[in-house]
Amino acid sequence: ASWFQWAMRNNLLTSWPVFLDAVHIRFGPTAYEDVEGDLSKLS
Repeated sequence: ASWFQWAMRNNLLTSWPVFLDAVHIRFGPTAYEDVEGDLSKLS
């Protein structure tokens, strides 16, 4: 919630696509995570 409030106060979320990109960058997988590799290890 604090991330969202900070982004709104600083006028960083100007549209829905910008918001979606920001959420993905903030909460999505990092460049170091191998999501497909993790999925292949599930049994």
